[in-house]
Amino acid sequence: MAEIKTIYNAINEDKTMKRYVDLRDIKIESRDDLLKTCQVFRNPRFETFRIIYMRNNTVINYESITSKLPNACNIFRIKTKRPYLKDTTGFEDINRRMYRLGANGYYLQHNHPSGNAKASIDDMIITERLSKNVKGFKGHIIVDHGTYAWIEQDNRTGKLKAENYIKIEYLPTLNTQELIKDSPLLQKTINSRNELARLMYDVKDSDSYSCLVLTSATNNIRLFQEVPNTFINMSYKQIGGYIKNRPVSTIINKFIGGTLSILSGLSLGREGPSVQLGACTGDLISKFFNSSRLQRRLLISSGASAGLSAAFNAPLSGVLFCLEEIYKYFSPVVLLSATVAAVAADFISKHFFGLNPVFNFTSTTALPLKNYWLLLFLGVLLGVLGAFYNWATLLTQKLYGKLKVSTSTKLLIPFALAGILGLIFPVLLCGGHAALEEFSLSNTLLLLFLVFIGKLLFSIISFGSGAPGGIFFPLLIIGGSIGSIFGYICINSFGINETNFTTFIILSMAGYFTAIVRAPITGIILIIEMTGSFNHLLPLSIVSIIAYIVADLLDSAPIYDSLMENLLLKNNINEYHKNSKKKTIITNMVHYGSTIEKMAVKDLNLPENTLVVSINRGETSITPNGNTIIKAGDEILTMTDLKDEWKIRNLMDKLTEK
Repeated sequence: MAEIKTIYNAINEDKTMKRYVDLRDIKIESRDDLLKTCQVFRNPRFETFRIIYMRNNTVINYESITSKLPNACNIFRIKTKRPYLKDTTGFEDINRRMYRLGANGYYLQHNHPSGNAKASIDDMIITERLSKNVKGFKGHIIVDHGTYAWIEQDNRTGKLKAENYIKIEYLPTLNTQELIKDSPLLQKTINSRNELARLMYDVKDSDSYSCLVLTSATNNIRLFQEVPNTFINMSYKQIGGYIKNRPVSTIINKFIGGTLSILSGLSLGREGPSVQLGACTGDLISKFFNSSRLQRRLLISSGASAGLSAAFNAPLSGVLFCLEEIYKYFSPVVLLSATVAAVAADFISKHFFGLNPVFNFTSTTALPLKNYWLLLFLGVLLGVLGAFYNWATLLTQKLYGKLKVSTSTKLLIPFALAGILGLIFPVLLCGGHAALEEFSLSNTLLLLFLVFIGKLLFSIISFGSGAPGGIFFPLLIIGGSIGSIFGYICINSFGINETNFTTFIILSMAGYFTAIVRAPITGIILIIEMTGSFNHLLPLSIVSIIAYIVADLLDSAPIYDSLMENLLLKNNINEYHKNSKKKTIITNMVHYGSTIEKMAVKDLNLPENTLVVSINRGETSITPNGNTIIKAGDEILTMTDLKDEWKIRNLMDKLTEK
């Protein structure tokens, strides 16, 4: 019996073939060419996923991943002892590979052993993630035995679209043997590892590979297969479990830590600790009264709403933030509980502590309709800068994470920077009240630019360090600084009335908030509550919508969603409920243009132990079957195991949102 010898870790379905498969130098100028080429990879036994690297219209290399299981391709996280590869998403490896090969494009290919070539939801998600993170995507082909599917990007919208059940008419005449070439190493004799190494050296190019060698009893090579030397992670990996919360310790730590951070001058907002304090208080109340999971979630979200309301004296904004950012859909029960909590918090903060509104813009003038054309440019500017803020914040967190020092040592960076700025530029310290006072026409344009750049960088450095505090308040100040620069230029260059200077500041706050957080209604109402005037409702709405669209076109994810994902990954998915046998209900609203709109329930391919139990359509409650078609505006109730709640909640969010 032949023995298998491996160098490094070798994974490739092609090792089961009797001959060496080499697709390099094959011309692929159309979808049909790709289909003919990929027919050699048809396999009724198990599924394999491939990346085919292209230079112009020529195959220069390819890599594959297989699970050796029917209808299940294992795509997994890299495990390596090399520090620079730890915790990588895998996209860096693919980009690095394309650079080394000199590739300027790539195809994706996998097979469906079941015989059903239709692209699944997972196929679409994996394709989307790869196409967004690795430039050069040319298409994704799914083959079986009589049909194929094709996934490509729509040139007009940029979104993925799939064609399913395309019949293969020329399959019987296809000569796949033309694509199978003998390896030059076949029948070579290997008597030692030195001889093997010499053979590998003779056939290798500048890129390193791992190889699988199948030998006979006489040590003659029967099969030679090149495989990538690193495992590629390109998975749509759902996060499961929870981060176990300890409300008492969180309240103490956030109160003390948040206070010290703000008093030390870090560019952080008080709303972050306030929201967490409110949420933890709601959690404590739920535990005291032994509330159900639904009641607990309501109390936590209501507490968060109360925290934001108390921080800004803006109860409506607290309610809308709960609906728009936390729940992401409208619910009468959530609305009622959040409203009660927000109003109560606002009453206490105003009448017991005597707090005034955070921003008190008393002299504002409505922008004339003839000047509304300026709002288009302002919205685009805010959308671009908002996307940059999200990217820079996440990058800074990543850079902090690479520092092999303790958290307390990392905190020394922003604290030391605060000390330096306190001596040379004190207006940048703390949340931004001092910086707000610098937004005046009496200042020079250079000073306004310095305030904007300094506040932006200091805020990112402060938050990225992990110091307790929020980004809510500083980003409003940064948005206001953008508005001051824009207003200064408009007044001095286009003859806009000087009374509109403050108006541009207010509009920019809302637009910048919307571009970063992606909660336009919350941003609009927040600014209205801060100014105490509805005069700016129309321009606020226009700027916020434009900023939202621009940020979406730039593929900038909402900052809080990105921060949550990073937090869960950093904490390695705490398995708080891993042994629980309880069930839970997850509610989602189907958005227009979402993945599952117009899809039948049976086509959802939900994980095991997950079931769509009800669909609320208007005033009607539907008990679905497999043929029930999901429509935009439907409220879907999904039941799953408690231990899988976060995984399924994350999956359903992606499926129901546009």
